[in-house]
Amino acid sequence: MEKYVKRFDPVAFAKSEAERFSRERRRWRLGLLSSVAKRSLLAAQGVIRPLPKEA
Repeated sequence: MEKYVKRFDPVAFAKSEAERFSRERRRWRLGLLSSVAKRSLLAAQGVIRPLPKEA
């Protein structure tokens, strides 16, 4: 393990970075979708006015 830490492996680093980035983006997209769904649900219930672009 120590020898792996000392020697920088760009391939493994790039792989882990790409994985982390895709995970963050997926979480962000899910959050965005859920917020849009919540807003449209509230608008359908008449709680809030829908945004002009959604109307």
